[in-house]
Amino acid sequence: MPTLIKTMIGGKKFATWLLRVRLLIILAAVLFMAACDFYEPSHSSALFYLQELSDLGLKVDSRLSAPPAPSAPPAPPAPPAPGKPREPSERPGAGPAPISPQELLKDFDVTSGTGFFINHEGLLVTSFHVVTEAKRIAGLDPYDGNIYPGYLIGFDIESDLAVLKFSLATEPIPLARAFELRRGEEVMALGYPSPGLQGANQKATFGRVNSQTGPRDDERLIQIDIPVQPGNSGGPVIASNGQVVGIISSRLIGDYQNVNYAVKVDYLWSLLARLGARLPIPTEPQVRPFSDLAEEFFPSVLLIIVYR
Repeated sequence: MPTLIKTMIGGKKFATWLLRVRLLIILAAVLFMAACDFYEPSHSSALFYLQELSDLGLKVDSRLSAPPAPSAPPAPPAPPAPGKPREPSERPGAGPAPISPQELLKDFDVTSGTGFFINHEGLLVTSFHVVTEAKRIAGLDPYDGNIYPGYLIGFDIESDLAVLKFSLATEPIPLARAFELRRGEEVMALGYPSPGLQGANQKATFGRVNSQTGPRDDERLIQIDIPVQPGNSGGPVIASNGQVVGIISSRLIGDYQNVNYAVKVDYLWSLLARLGARLPIPTEPQVRPFSDLAEEFFPSVLLIIVYR
């Protein structure tokens, strides 16, 4: 009997010791994960599994190594009432100074592109390849220099289009109902080409429609001779009547000179219809100087920052 009691006591001690070891292992694992700062995107873990844009026989506009990855973009102050464009006096908080080109080079896990607003409630369009595999997405507001968080709500891989949502009251750029421009007609692009080299100020570039199809007569694309650099991807191609007719997507490199492509606005409408997006009632378009359009649409085009 004493031997049996001694064995039971020893077994209890061993079980207690084993339980403590297990608890220590679990605690160590939790501390390790916290130290590694594992991140779960708030909008959707599906971003980790998005496929790369299919090869169309040309090199897609290169992604940029751009701004530093701050711990997290601060939550923006309350924006103005939805549907009302921001005025200089209504900028949401003083905010930090605009990001400098030097800061845009600090982190090679961060890339950038361009996007533009399409309604008053913060819906923004960009290229899918700009945001694919993103862990976190943000936009640099050209109006006040603040960085605001955004999240993906829809995409079309085949057309290289994505729709993001920002919690901002915004002024949209109107969309053409379809691409109807002829060859030789003038167009303008707004965007942020190579911000690490050219700076984070918005650029306006100009050119013409060269072809109503893309490489290998791809009906989804138009060919333009607007100068395009890495970072222009996702930016609007605007006609002289102030309407978006395309979204910059890619370019040919190598022996080709200034051969650039944009996705026709028709394919954006298809994506927006699937998402049930609400857009403002269009007004009658009026032809105006591109200099006036560039000034009017300045606050509607954001530098998109992607943390990978």
